[in-house]
Amino acid sequence: NVLMSGADNLPLLVLKREQKGRVAMFMSDQVWLWARGYEGGGPYLDLLRRLVHWLMKEPDLEEEALKLSVRSRTLTIERRTIGPDPGDVTLTIPGGEAIKLTLTESESGIWRTTFTVRRAGLYKAQNSNLIAFANAGPPNPKEFLDVVSTPNRLAGIAAESGGSVRRVLEDGKTSLPRIVDIKSGTRFAGSDFIGLRPTESSVVRGISVTAIASGGIGLFFLLLPLLLAWWREGKSRIRREASPAP
Repeated sequence: NVLMSGADNLPLLVLKREQKGRVAMFMSDQVWLWARGYEGGGPYLDLLRRLVHWLMKEPDLEEEALKLSVRSRTLTIERRTIGPDPGDVTLTIPGGEAIKLTLTESESGIWRTTFTVRRAGLYKAQNSNLIAFANAGPPNPKEFLDVVSTPNRLAGIAAESGGSVRRVLEDGKTSLPRIVDIKSGTRFAGSDFIGLRPTESSVVRGISVTAIASGGIGLFFLLLPLLLAWWREGKSRIRREASPAP
């Protein structure tokens, strides 16, 4: 792909994908003149920076890309390509329903369409082998309104049920309570322990153990390395005796 042409319409900047890698050729040695402002200079820093980032597979510089963005109740689907019409895009809305949407070329290489958000949740768009996600919903959901770690939220419920809420690490000191079984009673916590009531949801009826290295089998495996070493040493000694003296 020739992105820039120079004098006599000759290629100046050429990009190519080679298997899983990328190749870029900037066929000029006059970048230093741009830096010195010769004949107005040029955006050499942006050019070289983006060229290097494209070689490192920067997602924002991919020539084939699919993006989703949400503003108010409008979901915008943008498909960037250097090829022909990319075709329809499949939008999966919260709940699993898949909708086919037709993209329209809004500018050279940019195809867009919009969709009115029906409900909050995760939206997924797919076109060819490209997939993009966007979360549509309130800007300040409840789970993000207060993210400060505090045991006070559950302290009341724990106290009513006989339990407790405590920190394992506080002021840089580890305080791990003992875990004990409490089969009866209504209090399941103390100053240095937390109690658990056995549910007896599983019962061990018996355990059997079979040793694989016992008796004659175990003795055989113990002597096997010695027998192999003795056999190899014997072969080496026979080979040395059979070889002619120098």
